[in-house]
Amino acid sequence: MFGRKVDPNECHKVLQLLGCWSRAIATIDRATDTMRLTMAQQPTGMQSKEFEKARLAALEVVAEIQKETMDPRFWPILEDNRGAKIMLDLQMKLNESYAHQLNLLNLYGVAADAFRSGRDAQSPSVKEMMSANKSFARVLDQMGAISGKLARHYRISAQEYQSELRG
Repeated sequence: MFGRKVDPNECHKVLQLLGCWSRAIATIDRATDTMRLTMAQQPTGMQSKEFEKARLAALEVVAEIQKETMDPRFWPILEDNRGAKIMLDLQMKLNESYAHQLNLLNLYGVAADAFRSGRDAQSPSVKEMMSANKSFARVLDQMGAISGKLARHYRISAQEYQSELRG
């Protein structure tokens, strides 16, 4: 079967990018998971000082990762036009995901503040929180699909990807 030749240097750059992207997302996930776990472990839940510290720490992690991935040096320069377009799609979805992530963290903060001050009615509704979570999940699914498309375009195997994540 004939097909296009994959440039091994570009393939390596993309593999490194996918590894960096995956580690960045995992770092954010750990910070937000810690925030949720803190909320669950505290007798006063999101009203606790510990929750607010964990929420602010998660915001800091998101801001740091966002700064890192907004740096043009994070994204390799690809010669293959199709590969560059797919990578650009991933970059745009990643930027969109930050907006959703920050919105969720902000909603948690608004809710915590409302509960702490006794203004429970001013807390975001369950429907609003679920909608924000659903929108964020949709973008994450799209990012996963795009990263898979990028890996297929460069014929990156699951084993190569797993090796990159371990390295």
